[in-house]
Amino acid sequence: MGHREQGSGPRSGAVAEQARTTVEALLRRARRVPAPLPVRALLVREEDPALRAAVAGLLDATLTAAVGQAWVRGWQPADLERATRREHGDEVVLAVADAVRTQLRTYARSTVDPRWWQQVEELPAGGRGRPGRRSRPAADPAAAWISSCAVTLEAAVLVERLPVIPVIGPLPGQHRHADSEAAPVDDKLLTRVRRLLAQAEGTPYEAEAETFTAAAQSLMARYRIDRAMLESTDPERAGHHPDAVRLSVDRPYEAPKMQLLHQICLANRCRTVWSQTAGFATVIGFEGDRRAVELLYTSLLVQATTAMRREGESTGQAARSRGFRSSFLLGFATCVGQRLQDASREEETRASVRLEEGSTNGAGIPAAHLARTDALAVVLGRRDEEVTARTRELFPRVQTGRARQVSDYAGFMQGRAAADRADLGAGGRLTGRAS
Repeated sequence: MGHREQGSGPRSGAVAEQARTTVEALLRRARRVPAPLPVRALLVREEDPALRAAVAGLLDATLTAAVGQAWVRGWQPADLERATRREHGDEVVLAVADAVRTQLRTYARSTVDPRWWQQVEELPAGGRGRPGRRSRPAADPAAAWISSCAVTLEAAVLVERLPVIPVIGPLPGQHRHADSEAAPVDDKLLTRVRRLLAQAEGTPYEAEAETFTAAAQSLMARYRIDRAMLESTDPERAGHHPDAVRLSVDRPYEAPKMQLLHQICLANRCRTVWSQTAGFATVIGFEGDRRAVELLYTSLLVQATTAMRREGESTGQAARSRGFRSSFLLGFATCVGQRLQDASREEETRASVRLEEGSTNGAGIPAAHLARTDALAVVLGRRDEEVTARTRELFPRVQTGRARQVSDYAGFMQGRAAADRADLGAGGRLTGRAS
């Protein structure tokens, strides 16, 4: 008797109440500060360690709760990281990343879409509670507390202010294995595609880069055709529907980047909607087609940037201007997009010929049987309609954008030339085989 647990009693209750009042006042004032102005000035020095810890804990909880509400408004882990990075530096990004991990740990892992866990793995690490900015005792704990709380407060207010966007896939806690929209894309195929794209990024010769990239496109187009025809003849494989993924389309030169993504989507029978102020685009399509778009977009951004810098170094000062670079990327996107679409059409033509000749397609199904059920054009057309319907479901008020005007004609033409100097092999045919 007479003993109390450490931290209990009137003292701890008073600290908790003071912390609650302090945090509520901070949030009220921070929410009135126009973004992205800093909120550090709202914090005052506090010498009581217990109160500092209580306030920091409540701010952490506020940020975690804001992240949970962001899921309901359509945001995913990668979206939050991208939105935060557009407005703040690494410290705030790390705070949001930690809150994402903390919030998702409240769910059984199997009830969260595996794609979310993949996004979490790609979030930056080194934030609070990890080696990094809080791993060493601060020389001035009160000053360090102000800095830490300011970061958390900025992160919480930013996440709270995020608007409603379309919800893609099941929310955390609602995923079921049976809800998966499609069988995973063949890992061996993805490995071959990645190898081709790595070769494209690694070669200093633009002709080789274009050849490797077009070969990767042909592989994915062939996979799309085989998958579509297989599902059209096998009831057990039917029922897969298109869905969406968001990709970063950020500054600088976001309009030419968006044009590149749009061209890649056309080549892979996907639709895309650009949310310019948020720094991303939504790609709508079937699983394999979306993966093709992701891989090609990432690789072609590297290739385009490399070609642009090489052209600037060899041409002179004018080629280093913003107008030249923007026009260069636009020209590159226009030309390489056409070549990707040509590669896809060639694969579809060859598949149609195989069907007519009664040969066997890549999925191992006799083409004669496929021809008796649905012609290739009909099957692909039906998938296109599903993609369009899903796009309208997610974006009922979407508007068609206008093509961007070229500000530097020389840059545009040199960008086209950089994408057009490729030798696609004998007769323009591609084997689609990795070297």
